[in-house]
Amino acid sequence: MDCIADDRSSQAGTPSPSLMSSTCTEVTSISSELGSSTSSVSSDTSYLYEKYGCDGDSDSVPSCYICLDEGVDELGQPLVRDCSCRGTDAGFAHLHCIANYAEQKSQHWDGHDMYQLIVHWKVCPNCHQPYQNEPAIELANRFISYVEKTHPNDKGLAVAALKLKLGALGEFIYRQNMITSHSNDDKKKEEATATASKLLATIDQMRHSSSRSSRRVSNRILQIEAFVYFDLGQICFSEKTTKSAREAVLHFEKCRDLFEAMDIKASGVAAGISAAENSIAATMLRLDGNIPASMEKKLEHSRNMYKLCVEEYGEDDGETLKVGTNLAIDLRNTKHTTESLRLLTKLMDRSRRVHGIEHSLTKRIETTLQQYKVRRVLYQSQDGRWKKYRALRYEEEDRKNIVLQGPIHEPRCDERTFTVPSMAILPSLGTPIVCYGFGRNSFMGNLNGKVGDLRSWDKDTGSYEVHFEQTDLWSCSLKSENFHILFDLPEKNEGNGLNR
Repeated sequence: MDCIADDRSSQAGTPSPSLMSSTCTEVTSISSELGSSTSSVSSDTSYLYEKYGCDGDSDSVPSCYICLDEGVDELGQPLVRDCSCRGTDAGFAHLHCIANYAEQKSQHWDGHDMYQLIVHWKVCPNCHQPYQNEPAIELANRFISYVEKTHPNDKGLAVAALKLKLGALGEFIYRQNMITSHSNDDKKKEEATATASKLLATIDQMRHSSSRSSRRVSNRILQIEAFVYFDLGQICFSEKTTKSAREAVLHFEKCRDLFEAMDIKASGVAAGISAAENSIAATMLRLDGNIPASMEKKLEHSRNMYKLCVEEYGEDDGETLKVGTNLAIDLRNTKHTTESLRLLTKLMDRSRRVHGIEHSLTKRIETTLQQYKVRRVLYQSQDGRWKKYRALRYEEEDRKNIVLQGPIHEPRCDERTFTVPSMAILPSLGTPIVCYGFGRNSFMGNLNGKVGDLRSWDKDTGSYEVHFEQTDLWSCSLKSENFHILFDLPEKNEGNGLNR
């Protein structure tokens, strides 16, 4: 698939009024807790302008919201902002300052609610969204060191800290591998594997200790153990090789088996089983190829997983957005393109609002959406061969001619843009279409203006099987003269009707 240009240059990432108010409150309280630093450090912030889109001509210069210094800290470390904070100067901090703040907050932990301890090392106090990428990994390392220093004999805390690191590493590796054609960063994978081994060994120690006493290993620890295998499975899956896919299946199956051994009524168990089964289906699809039955089974699992995430975490949660994007991909792979595009549009709006346009979640959703908006067709070139082209638009309102660009292949030195009769092309399967041209009094007259997807092609009759978005309509076979390609979906009205 060709790369789609990702144009975000005109979209200003300004924080909402509520976020700005929250940020100001946190800056005041955090700075007063730690004390404002007046040390002499480099104030060079030019690197921020390129990385975060800050305006170099603005009077507002990014500074650490904790120590209030600009530029690098005393250790030479730069300002970072890998959360969901937005704007030209909001949310920047030195990693060392964030860790110091988290450590001071952790000293007030009541010893009961584990999340109240972990949250300071995982979630930005301004935007209230998780850190990501390298900052998330480094803060997890700092948390492990803090636990070893302050609670050296607490195995439960050690497990929680190691799981935070494994999760951060897994997210980083998965994201990096999925946006490239090959796996990379072997050091990060080795670090993740070592972290997982240490984590599982710690849980085994807890299980051995509990066997000598009446105290059982908690359900929370058992669920962490299951998700260790899930994280390992995701890392293997992202490597995109047959060998790693087989390894991924073993990890996902181990995760599922551990969850199935728990009380199904316990919180998180049903979701864990569904996540494991969905991942097994996805990996088996990679091993088996595009077998329709496997793809439909995976789509069913994806729908169930997205529903569970919405119910468990809400529509705006990062995990829900990730699972929703995976569902959209499965929808497109099974040629439910219209539903996929509508879901991606909704997810992108939510991710932009919650996380901002520069967040990795938003970028992934937007890139996927732009890819799926491309309309691909077959056109018979002068040498008699059918080749793939991008359909850009119809030439006139009567839609008798269509503008193509291509052919689609690498290298693109012979790519050109030209116009051909609309009836000379064959749209690819999965293309969204709208019906037209049926007589009002004909038995198919009710299909005019209805939106659907092209699901299959009958070479003998020269017709497509069309499945409609309106659920009370039966699928039917249509020829090209009775539909147009939809380049932009119309809004959906109540009752599954459509604006025309």
